[in-house]
Amino acid sequence: NDAKYSKRLYHMKMGIRALAPEIIALAEGEYGSKGASFGTEAEVARRAQEDRMSRIYTEPLGKLLEMEYMNISRNRISKLPMCIGAFKSLRYLAADWNSLVELPDSIGDLVMLEELSAAFNKLEKLPKTMGTCTRLCRLDLHCNRLSQLTKIIGNWSSLEILRLEGNALTSLPTALGNCASLRVLNVSDNQLKALPDAVDQLTRLQHLLADG
Repeated sequence: NDAKYSKRLYHMKMGIRALAPEIIALAEGEYGSKGASFGTEAEVARRAQEDRMSRIYTEPLGKLLEMEYMNISRNRISKLPMCIGAFKSLRYLAADWNSLVELPDSIGDLVMLEELSAAFNKLEKLPKTMGTCTRLCRLDLHCNRLSQLTKIIGNWSSLEILRLEGNALTSLPTALGNCASLRVLNVSDNQLKALPDAVDQLTRLQHLLADG
């Protein structure tokens, strides 16, 4: 049942601006925000019909914090709420084609995260807390405004795919050499003058794109 529930969530586009206030309040409860009253089952069902989100409302709301897949791409999101860190079971998070300028520090609480995709946003830097996301195996941040990467990248020893094309990077950190599992590295269309010697340490690298 849990597997079927996660699969349904994977195929569901859950824009944060469309999420019911009760769901956000549920997550924020772990961060000390004021809780919410969900009302009777009849009231919940009525709101589900009105918001066209019956597949969310008809499941126990508490299980939302156990979701493993979240797709909030192609919305008008300018900022992710701190409560995103409450979804500690997340393994896949997609937030492409939004207007994100930064990621919240609480994203570092997503220690189970394996795939993060936030392409086509306006990200200028990554929070240092992301260094705790040591299970990352795929990171896609292409077409943003990143000008540098910090040494936290050295914590991602499980990283296999790293897409950073279309940013404003002028250099890559030597800590990149710690990404021993890296197979695909795309840093094309940046402002790089040279690649660090650390690239030679990436013995599993199969595809390197650095043109432009």
